Amino acid sequence: MHGGCLQLQTIKPESFTVTEQEIRERFGLSDNDMVIDYGYEKQFNANQILDLQKYYNTSSLFVRTRPDFFITKGKSSYLIEAKQRANTAEAVQLFFNQQLCRMGVNVIYSFPEFNIPAQIMQIQTIYVPEKYHDPFHKFFKDEIRSCIDNVNFISMPNTKGSGDPYVVLDEEYLREFSETAK
Repeated sequence: MHGGCLQLQTIKPESFTVTEQEIRERFGLSDNDMVIDYGYEKQFNANQILDLQKYYNTSSLFVRTRPDFFITKGKSSYLIEAKQRANTAEAVQLFFNQQLCRMGVNVIYSFPEFNIPAQIMQIQTIYVPEKYHDPFHKFFKDEIRSCIDNVNFISMPNTKGSGDPYVVLDEEYLREFSETAK
């Protein structure tokens, strides 16, 4: 891993929201290019979202963790996971996105300063909060181990955040391998 890990920052939830206009700017999209909300938060009503968040099986988590946007740029198309900070990523989502990349789907993590393909992002250590321990070990631990060499799992106490398993990102590494460093 290159450089040191970033300090985790406390941010208000609304600070995580990335708009269609921000995506257009980050990717230099023209008026002819499409940006479509693809995240489950825009596809389901509030009651459905609350109900879906009760389930930790593979199918439910696949829906809950899908990327935020679908875009077209020229004749290419991409799924975009839009982020405001380059410090952590949800581990299950990143794992799913990397599996999609293996099938030929273009999945890009978009940060304010750069965009990086999901398959380049490293999963070395996954931090698993207590509330997620049992479903994570039941549905994902063995599958992740079968796909990623030498991955470590560290149990963590529950925090104020989403409570999802996460990986700490190395911003220097991401910048080094990004597609559009500013």
